[in-house]
Amino acid sequence: MNSQGSCVIAIAVFFVSLYSLFCIGHYGGDGYEDFLTAKSIALNHSLAFKGSSDSSESNDIDELNYKKDAGIKGRDGRIYSSRGGIIIPIILSIFYFIGHIISGSFKSIPHDFITMFFVSFFNPIVSAMNCLLIFLISSCLPFSRRTSIFLALIYGLATMVPVYARTGFEEPAMTSFILLAIYFILRFKNTVKRKYLVMGGIAMGLAVFTKSTAIIFLPAIIFYAGWVMLSDLKKRSSFLKDAAMFLIPLLAVLVVIIGCNYFIYGKMLKFGGREALSVAGRVMEAPHVLKGLYYYLFSTGKGLFLFNLPLILSFAGLMSVPSKRRKEAALFILIFACNLLFFSMSFRRGSLFAWGPRYLYPSVAALVFLAGFFIENNRNLKGNLIAAVLSVTGFLIMAPCMFINQSKFYLFVKEKLNLPEYMINFIPDLSPILGAWKMFVSNLIFIARGIDAPFVYSPDQKFIPVTSASMAGYNNFDFWFTKILYYKPEYAPAVYGIILALAAVVFISLVFIIREARKRGV
Repeated sequence: MNSQGSCVIAIAVFFVSLYSLFCIGHYGGDGYEDFLTAKSIALNHSLAFKGSSDSSESNDIDELNYKKDAGIKGRDGRIYSSRGGIIIPIILSIFYFIGHIISGSFKSIPHDFITMFFVSFFNPIVSAMNCLLIFLISSCLPFSRRTSIFLALIYGLATMVPVYARTGFEEPAMTSFILLAIYFILRFKNTVKRKYLVMGGIAMGLAVFTKSTAIIFLPAIIFYAGWVMLSDLKKRSSFLKDAAMFLIPLLAVLVVIIGCNYFIYGKMLKFGGREALSVAGRVMEAPHVLKGLYYYLFSTGKGLFLFNLPLILSFAGLMSVPSKRRKEAALFILIFACNLLFFSMSFRRGSLFAWGPRYLYPSVAALVFLAGFFIENNRNLKGNLIAAVLSVTGFLIMAPCMFINQSKFYLFVKEKLNLPEYMINFIPDLSPILGAWKMFVSNLIFIARGIDAPFVYSPDQKFIPVTSASMAGYNNFDFWFTKILYYKPEYAPAVYGIILALAAVVFISLVFIIREARKRGV
């Protein structure tokens, strides 16, 4: 196996092991309806699931997620997921079925705890594959081996990506298909093999099938693919054939999506609980566009660059894009622009209970590539120092979220401080970054000394009275193994053995990756 192949395996093993080690072990929030759909696929071979009001499974783990309004009525009157996409539930059904089979051997543990446990490992694996795709695309640009590895590590360790590996949101999977589409188009550009255009079209269609908002990236991807096809005057005679190889598979997947929408929800342009025309109308009106721009770019609760500090390098990267890579730079800028403008123009309340600007998750990858141009062209002490400082700080910003359930801070603000959780966007004292660190540290203090360190809220002592509240019950460490030890403490030796094995694999693979990055001439 060549050095490139070894590096690919090492990066995949490193991130899969790391994200699995810190996997949260349960599956809730917005992803819960995907879990219910996967459950129905695995057990009933149907996309429809029982609504919570007629469910007899009151003893299931995470009972709070059996909401009365889970799902929406479909064309046939049965309950379906309001999220629309069915790609994730289909894949999750495999994880669910494995958990379902294994649960038969552990009758004393709630059935849905075990199935959720297995399903919760989906996003860690998908997020790890995204890090690998960052490396592969970087290698195709082509960046040096060192820069490609560094970008994968920045993306996977110093942005909001690791936090979403511990959630049930759709953005990681949607981004996977978008990155695959970009990778295949780049492979076509470098090899002129049309099979990559076919795979690129399918991948982009599956991105829309995963989450309907991927539609906003179609213009950027199609524009880039067309530009690549026309880039060589000698190939212009085959442009129509190239375009057909890309567009026909893409359109075929979109037709399947429209058909599924009609047969499930009764309307071709109804994607679960969202109707395309109503969303388009809200975008055209853009009632809160300025608020949306502030929210996604500058707010203390969701600012893109605050929660992803290394992305600041993307601005400097734009200044050093080589002429032969202007197409790719334009693609990355278009992805970011489409992402930001759509959600700013359609802004209502944002993604309050998520870490950072969840809806801009696909832009993180695009901006990381732009940052790569800076890193590639500034291999001096100053450039290395700037990149290292931003990356280490970015890592420290997200680090506590790998131990605690960061979404509980928003509940803490609402329930203990009696403040609207929306205030996190305007008051630095309530920034989730500060909140996550206080949750992490307060739990460490309690474990070490048995002292309950309260959260002190004092933004302005002259106008707002000082408020102090205990974070107990909100700041607990949240891992897959804490759940197992709760139900089966006698499994502690096996659990600790798995933890040590994963940690060893993480360490060994990281050492190999660093060694590869330090090789000269790659």
